[in-house]
Amino acid sequence: MSATELQHALDTLHRELASTDDVDAETRAMLAGAMREIAAKLEGKAAVVEGPVGLSEKVRGAVQHFEGRHPALVNAVGRVADALAAAGL
Repeated sequence: MSATELQHALDTLHRELASTDDVDAETRAMLAGAMREIAAKLEGKAAVVEGPVGLSEKVRGAVQHFEGRHPALVNAVGRVADALAAAGL
């Protein structure tokens, strides 16, 4: 997935998250933080940091909190996580 496609997936995730009212504050904050980190990497403002938990794992971890209630949000998260994993992030 190209950076442009990842940006599109990230934009879709942002819209889905903004339109969802019943995601708990902790999950919303975790996703928002991951989205900011992804955006910074896409803009070249942040170096890729190898760590025990990559961005794809962080994003996928949030899905457990709303998996049954928000299928569109789960799909958007999945697309972003897949793209991050493919990029080694």
